[in-house]
Amino acid sequence: MSADIARRGTRAARSARGVSLIEALVAFAVLGFGMLGVAGMQATLRYNGDIAKQRSEAVRIAQESLEDWRAFPVLNPTPGYAFSYAGIASAAQADVAGYTTNTTYKRTGTVVESVPPGQKVLVADVEWTDRSGVAQSVRLSSLVAGVAPELAATLVAPSSGVPARRPLGRHRAIPPQARDFGSASVFLPPQPSGGTVAWRFDNVSGLFKECSSPVQDYAVLALADLICSNAENHMLLSGYVRYATRRAQPQPVDVGDAYAIGGPDPDAFPVPMISIVQTAPSAGSRGCHVSSGATLREYFCGIPVDTTPPTTPPKWSGSIAFDASLPIASPATDARKDRFRVCRYAFVPAAYANVLDALQNQNFVIIRAGDDTNPYSCPSGVTVAHQPPP
Repeated sequence: MSADIARRGTRAARSARGVSLIEALVAFAVLGFGMLGVAGMQATLRYNGDIAKQRSEAVRIAQESLEDWRAFPVLNPTPGYAFSYAGIASAAQADVAGYTTNTTYKRTGTVVESVPPGQKVLVADVEWTDRSGVAQSVRLSSLVAGVAPELAATLVAPSSGVPARRPLGRHRAIPPQARDFGSASVFLPPQPSGGTVAWRFDNVSGLFKECSSPVQDYAVLALADLICSNAENHMLLSGYVRYATRRAQPQPVDVGDAYAIGGPDPDAFPVPMISIVQTAPSAGSRGCHVSSGATLREYFCGIPVDTTPPTTPPKWSGSIAFDASLPIASPATDARKDRFRVCRYAFVPAAYANVLDALQNQNFVIIRAGDDTNPYSCPSGVTVAHQPPP
């Protein structure tokens, strides 16, 4: 019995010989087929990546050709210019160097005049041979119009004056509180009680005439109330005057705040008298209208401008001056605490030259001259010294 069992075990062991070797060979075969697939996929990816890179470079070359054609500075051949619209013509096939070094690009340019004339059809063809020897190509096409390049500026720049009416259907310089009468608006500038000054603005140009009116109430004001004996046109300049007069050197953050007169600082200050020292078109000093607000002063200046002949754009030159009603430090090293300095914000010029349109937000800030020992200075980076000059 036991001998039979032993014989059967021996036969089973003999029949199982070589199974592990067969399994290993099958596994190697499967692994080999898988590696071949991965290698093929990598080769395909590399080929496709190379084609994509070459095609991208070909598109760049074609776009460069179209932009070169579009960059004409004049319409017709002109001395001093190497290229013109009339000179845009087809170009024979030629080799072009590209950023990729594993192929050579050939570019062909075709230009066809449209019918009727006035524009040209541009076609740029770029051909090359890829790494497998297969011919590849890219074609880009566009149109170019025979329009003088300088005319493109007419899309953004008006020929003269203001191209369109602004808020409230009138020139942007007209104060919002001015009463609108259609073609004209009337503004009553700040003035002492009993004043009769009225400014009649042209709603399109923003220029105004100085008039008088016994009616100083917008609610009942009418154009018939105005007496405009002066035919001279004026241009507006306006802005705000702030106070930063605490007894300490003002910092940049201080000039961004409006300090109430009699508020943080117990002293009272006179309303500054502001004038325009005009140098052109005529010389003279022109007084401005200044409000008496508690936290800041708003001022309005009318500067005479010459509008004759009509083809000459109205303009003026001059500067802003604060009069002696505000005791200005003198000299610049004056440190007296009962004297003041006028600082202008950095965007405001010291003097104006050939001003062609109304100016707004020409803002100033008034600070103390010093503490009787140390002179104060206009906060740098935000303001610069105006009076006394640095």
